[in-house]
Amino acid sequence: MITYTTGTPTEYDDLLDFGNYVFKIDFKALLPKLYDHQEHLAPYHFIAKEGNRIKAMVGCFPLDLNVGTHHLKGMGIGTVSVHPYSRRQGFMKHLMTNALDFMQAEQADFAILSGQRQRYEYFGFAPTGVMMRFVVDQVNLAHKSITHTDSFTLRPFDDLTSLELQHISKWHHSKLLFSSRPLENFITICKTWQAQPFAFYQDGVLKGYIIIADTNVLDFYIEETSLLGPLLSLTLSQQNLGGLSLSVGPHDQDLITYLMDFAENYSISTATHLNILNYETFIRTFLALKSSYTSLEKGRLILEIKDVATLLIEIGEQIQVTPTDQAPHISLSHLEATHFLCDPMRFIPEELRDLTALIYSWFPLPFSFCSVDNV
Repeated sequence: MITYTTGTPTEYDDLLDFGNYVFKIDFKALLPKLYDHQEHLAPYHFIAKEGNRIKAMVGCFPLDLNVGTHHLKGMGIGTVSVHPYSRRQGFMKHLMTNALDFMQAEQADFAILSGQRQRYEYFGFAPTGVMMRFVVDQVNLAHKSITHTDSFTLRPFDDLTSLELQHISKWHHSKLLFSSRPLENFITICKTWQAQPFAFYQDGVLKGYIIIADTNVLDFYIEETSLLGPLLSLTLSQQNLGGLSLSVGPHDQDLITYLMDFAENYSISTATHLNILNYETFIRTFLALKSSYTSLEKGRLILEIKDVATLLIEIGEQIQVTPTDQAPHISLSHLEATHFLCDPMRFIPEELRDLTALIYSWFPLPFSFCSVDNV
């Protein structure tokens, strides 16, 4: 008989062993923030059991997101695993449904995950959001006379003093958009996805940090934008890399301007798979973020998300997003609405051509998410 339940701290090792077996990887090394003696996270695993044996598992972990002065409650789906002998029996569908019910009960504003697109579209997740991705190598830097000297150094987070780590934590939590990283777990989180975090110094003075995994910069902070070039130059040299790719959200206007001046190439891509659970709060929050770095067209738009809500979005002296029973300008399904609001590509539906300027001004919403904080 199959029973559906959630994990307990006494089952934590079994949950880890099951994930390792199905994926043939070491989750303790890959995701230490979830699986390196984090027994308190066991109840965030939805599991299907036959007797005492786990047959399938879906992790649904708390993830918050601070956007300007706003706080969004999020959830991250991960470790979705089914025993090879138990596939095509509906376990994943049942557990994903349980996880979504849990998110609603917890009044989460959004959820994210990584995975195959079509599989998770059935559960309301769409690849969307906006990230600016840049590729930089030493030749790019040399042609702009950007280099590093012996005055610049990198030091692993494990070698930092408690005061230095506190300083870096304050920098991270001062960003315009960030997920919380408790100080006691800060280094562990920064090592997610087998990443290497380094503090950056100039003449012995702490100036920023960088987190890399292979040739990818997963996260960074720099006290002065002009020091980003020397930081990249030093990282390329010290790690013996041919190039680095790094991503920034559209709200990081100074960094985007700086990088576009010398990067080998750049592209606009989606951030992650997103499921908007609270449209009213989500839209209001990211319109406020967008208004912090660009002017928004004044006007109003009534958007119906079928079977979810009809919202009046209005920008005048303030940003207002409120439920309404007025006739919508456009009616979209949940997935269609997610793409309409957040996709970097923008096509104006025929029925909204009169609102073209407004739509190009408001959307896409600048949703982005740092991969270090993903699950």
